[in-house]
Amino acid sequence: MISQAELVVGTIPAHPSVNRAKELLNAAGKLAEDLATVNPAVALGSKGGNKTAERGTEYFKQIAAMRKTKAGGRPRKVAVESAKDKSSDLTSMFVKTLNADVLASEKKHAKKTK
Repeated sequence: MISQAELVVGTIPAHPSVNRAKELLNAAGKLAEDLATVNPAVALGSKGGNKTAERGTEYFKQIAAMRKTKAGGRPRKVAVESAKDKSSDLTSMFVKTLNADVLASEKKHAKKTK
């Protein structure tokens, strides 16, 4: 795509902005060629080894132990548990209110029928 853009820009008469566009497209083409030759995994791999060395073997022993006991991951949020408790409290409060309303209406109905 870059080479096609260079061809299109090459057909336009000379102008300062066209010359700048040619320069930018030429630089983009060279960068694309360079990126195509570099393997990103190799570049990142060298950093990964340094990071592993910084953490040390004890860190990885702890992670392996957590995996064996299935104790890895984030701890559960306390707010989630309290939200469940609040919802059950609201449900029980609603049921109590509903029962009180039913009992009150039954008493009114019983008085009317007497």
